[in-house]
Amino acid sequence: MNREDHLDHLIEQRLHGRFSPVPENDDDSARIGAAEALAQLNEIEVPPDMAARIEARIRAKARAHRNGRIVMIEGGPRPSADARRPLYRRPWMIALTAAAVVVLACVGVLRAASASLPGDFLYGVKQFEQQIALTTTNNPADRARLQISNLQGDISDLEAEVSQGRSDDDITQALSVVATETRDSQAAVASLPAGAERDAIQQSLEETLGNERATLYQLLPSVDWSMRLAFTQQLGVLGAPVPTITQVTAVEGSNDAWTVRLTGTNFASGAHVLINGTPRGTVRQNTSTELVVEVNGSDWPGGTYTVGVLNPDGTAAQITQKGDDQHGGSNDGDDHGGQGTPGPGSTPGSGDDHDGDDGSGEPGGSGGSSSGSGSGDDGSSH
Repeated sequence: MNREDHLDHLIEQRLHGRFSPVPENDDDSARIGAAEALAQLNEIEVPPDMAARIEARIRAKARAHRNGRIVMIEGGPRPSADARRPLYRRPWMIALTAAAVVVLACVGVLRAASASLPGDFLYGVKQFEQQIALTTTNNPADRARLQISNLQGDISDLEAEVSQGRSDDDITQALSVVATETRDSQAAVASLPAGAERDAIQQSLEETLGNERATLYQLLPSVDWSMRLAFTQQLGVLGAPVPTITQVTAVEGSNDAWTVRLTGTNFASGAHVLINGTPRGTVRQNTSTELVVEVNGSDWPGGTYTVGVLNPDGTAAQITQKGDDQHGGSNDGDDHGGQGTPGPGSTPGSGDDHDGDDGSGEPGGSGGSSSGSGSGDDGSSH
């Protein structure tokens, strides 16, 4: 039997489960066995930390072979005394084993990274892998489809962040990724030439953006005040009717009461007014562009404070006010950035930084509604 027929015979036996051990000096059988072992290794899912430790050990052992010395790997099989071919005469076996471990480690890391979320240690690997895939995709239509697919995954990541009770920093990062991927997906589709293919991809994008809007609305009751403001910002980017505040005036009346008038857009019927992140006052007038609320003097702060609006659908807006040392004054939204510093999806420069403590946390961004990290979520959620 010539060598090729011998190989065919061995492969046929292996495929039908009839492979039996052969003498150790049979190189063909050894190669087939090593290949099978490598295939089995690739099917095993190894934790990243374990894979890293194994890789470090293999590298250390490989360095020991540079001078021709043989060092056995702890826990591995030892050659029999009558072995006809010492290990040092089979360098390809050593290289194959090392390569198998390295491949296994890489596969384990990539699998773990694919399941990571913003804020996780391996999330950067996931983003890098996505960027490489986009860079190596030359067809613009395929690249647009891949961009939309990434956006769908990012929306799922944001939902997971909230459902798992992650920190505001992690949720903010996830929302920023969604906002960036939304812009990139829209730009990728807009760059395609007109035609049936573009129409089909545009339809896929519209469905994905609709899912993004629905997800943001769904998550609003589960996040705190600052995240409500940031989610509202992104909903505004998607074209949803969200509230904005452009001006607040306060007039002191009789019986130690203040009349506070808010001017803006998209104030819904049943909206609440929040001062420093806490619902205050009684709404006396409610239109889509104006809210008038009566506030007790004891609830009206002095110095720097925030005034917010919470619509029944969970969308919110906030503006920072600078009053005098005794009571609040008025602000037309120009001197202090109006709707606050930019947040996810906003255009840089749409608001200035605010100084002072608003009593509910540091002011943040939400484009059409400034995002202060409020502590009055319990009162504002309902």
